[in-house]
Amino acid sequence: SELRPEMLQLSAQHGHDLLERKAQLIALQNLGAFVAQSGNSLFISDIEQDPRARTLLEGNLPIRSLVLVPIATDDAVLGIVGLSAP
Repeated sequence: SELRPEMLQLSAQHGHDLLERKAQLIALQNLGAFVAQSGNSLFISDIEQDPRARTLLEGNLPIRSLVLVPIATDDAVLGIVGLSAP
């Protein structure tokens, strides 16, 4: 079945309170769904220059770089790990 952004759930975080920032959480879910569907990692060195991450700027989060990596077996993506840096 196709993975949709609303199927992804934030399970752990440290630092930014993304649960209070709905637009940014949705943007991360959309990027996470892209990673889960493709099975490929995503590295954005500067979110100000990447149109896929523009919504993250709206909340004034101190994020400049972002990497999302799928956790996968041969058959399926089990989850995603994401890291950000100011």
